[in-house]
Amino acid sequence: MLSAVLASTALLGGCAAENDLGQTAAQERPGHESAAQVEVSKDVTVTAARLQRPADGDLAAGDDVVLGLTVSNTGGSDDELVSVTGTGFGAVLGGPWTVPAGGELTAGGAGSDTLTLPGLLAGLPVGDALQVTFVFERSGDVTLTVPYEG
Repeated sequence: MLSAVLASTALLGGCAAENDLGQTAAQERPGHESAAQVEVSKDVTVTAARLQRPADGDLAAGDDVVLGLTVSNTGGSDDELVSVTGTGFGAVLGGPWTVPAGGELTAGGAGSDTLTLPGLLAGLPVGDALQVTFVFERSGDVTLTVPYEG
């Protein structure tokens, strides 16, 4: 099982590689796409990124939060998720995580890998979101608004 630990509060700016960012179901603001489904490149798509509900339902400052998502790769070459950063938490330690050619990287579901974002800097009420940047070796960067739906 993949365990990711956060250590700093660095935010990598930017979007997907130039001319590679596809369409998203809903646009939050330029460069910060909603997490429903976002094409990072013509081959790599992030789907259903979400902050998962803890057992008690509350996310307080200092809490860990599990990030759930699916990254699909329809291309003929593997890609690597080399880092995950954002606001309100630090950079993920570990990785890179392979997104296989013609396959998926899944995190946060039963029997799947786990990406844990520990040590929230502030509480996160239901309905709020975190800005999370995913950096891929081949496909570039994308920043998503990842919701906490409780």
